[in-house]
Amino acid sequence: MRLTNKQFKLVELGYSKKTMSILKSKFILLKELTAIKDKSSWDKEDIRRIRSLIKTPQSNHQLIHKKSGCGLVFSKIESFANKSFYIKAGEQLREKLKKQRKGQQKSGEKTYDGITVEVEGGVYKKPGTIIEFMEKGISKSIDTIKKPKSDKIRYIGIELEFKQKSSNRNNEKEDIKKAINDAKLNRYCNLIMEHCGFELRTLIPENNFKSILGRILKVLNGMNYTVDYTCGTHMHFDMRDRNVEKCYNNLVRIQDVMYKLVPESRRGNNYCRPNSTDMTFGEDVSSNRRYQYVNVLSYEKHKTLEIRLHHGSLKLNELYNWIKIILKAINHDKEIEYKVSTPEELVKVLPFKSYEKKALKKRYETHNNETIAI
Repeated sequence: MRLTNKQFKLVELGYSKKTMSILKSKFILLKELTAIKDKSSWDKEDIRRIRSLIKTPQSNHQLIHKKSGCGLVFSKIESFANKSFYIKAGEQLREKLKKQRKGQQKSGEKTYDGITVEVEGGVYKKPGTIIEFMEKGISKSIDTIKKPKSDKIRYIGIELEFKQKSSNRNNEKEDIKKAINDAKLNRYCNLIMEHCGFELRTLIPENNFKSILGRILKVLNGMNYTVDYTCGTHMHFDMRDRNVEKCYNNLVRIQDVMYKLVPESRRGNNYCRPNSTDMTFGEDVSSNRRYQYVNVLSYEKHKTLEIRLHHGSLKLNELYNWIKIILKAINHDKEIEYKVSTPEELVKVLPFKSYEKKALKKRYETHNNETIAI
């Protein structure tokens, strides 16, 4: 059995100082693991790499279990063809060491990276604890699509498209991932390559979106990334505890004015065509059309409404003001009864503070050869 570089995601065999004094040698851990399965099945290079990891634990992954006794921690577990073997091996090693150390160390509870576990003799007491750690680590990886972690919190998904800077996108992608990880923003982000360069998919709590979005944009702007007319910014709004039909109706009824708040390049764009004002939410879903101002197909898949209209942008205030307008429409306690075509009409049907009106006015005048008073 030979693991490829991509598959080889074994981070560390966990141990503590007390564990080491009991086991006397780090290499006993290696022997215990290899004894679980026929040693001949291990490639020599794999054993060398494992031994190297035990000698010099790396810090590029957070070794959240370092003091917990024993266990295996993985990142990108979906890349493992033989992950069941590693999980089984870790559990058998845990049970064996637990018996060896019984009575030699105190039992109790410890918390590692937000997960509270019972330990006995420095070893996880509960079978399956390792899987909790793995799943938590995987959910934070920038290579993993983010999903809501709580039913009590509303989230906003923001997809930021931006241009690549060089012909080597693979190297650039690694640089971006490192910058996001260094800024401790990986738990919110998933990076993929797109037609225009890259797309950073974020999932952010709605009640704190400006702060977190600002930190993400600071990283990208600090790396001198830019956008052009080929880029878009798509946003998913959480509908799990909202009246999706009312939200849809309100968004469609303000779509005329929303199109006036974006550049010309978005108004005739085939990826964000206007929704039909003659359709109900259910009829729009049945039409099976994704590339609209409001993409209703995302509701069945993600329980969100996706707004696809906004142009590519890495400017916090521009994105913040747009998101606030959407939130005003979907959080409005009443259904808007008529089409809203101008900023003057918009501020009458939705509540805007004075500074928000100024931002709306400036945005409208930027994208239209017209001065307004609101």
